[in-house]
Amino acid sequence: VTMAPFSCHMGLVLICCLASFGRRQMELHSRRSFVQVRKQQALLEIVKQQRDDAHSLRQIAESQSEALKLQKSQLQNQTTVLERQKAQLQEQTSQLEIQRDEAERLRSKA
Repeated sequence: VTMAPFSCHMGLVLICCLASFGRRQMELHSRRSFVQVRKQQALLEIVKQQRDDAHSLRQIAESQSEALKLQKSQLQNQTTVLERQKAQLQEQTSQLEIQRDEAERLRSKA
């Protein structure tokens, strides 16, 4: 007769302990889940930032490519101008050599 209340009391204690343990396990699981979600959010932010950085770098590369194309075109134009000037100088040199030769010929006759 005296054992029954003790046994009932131990059963209640056991139930309370199990409930408390279960509650702690749920809280721990909840904390772990929260931490995991925060980690995933942080990783997602990193991925978004890397995507934005890659987009920015792509735009910079495209701008640099256009600038290099423009520089190449300008250099080609300058090369063409210099080649024309070179041809003009060669023509002038030839004319001066002809005039020099003519002057020497006239001097030798005189």
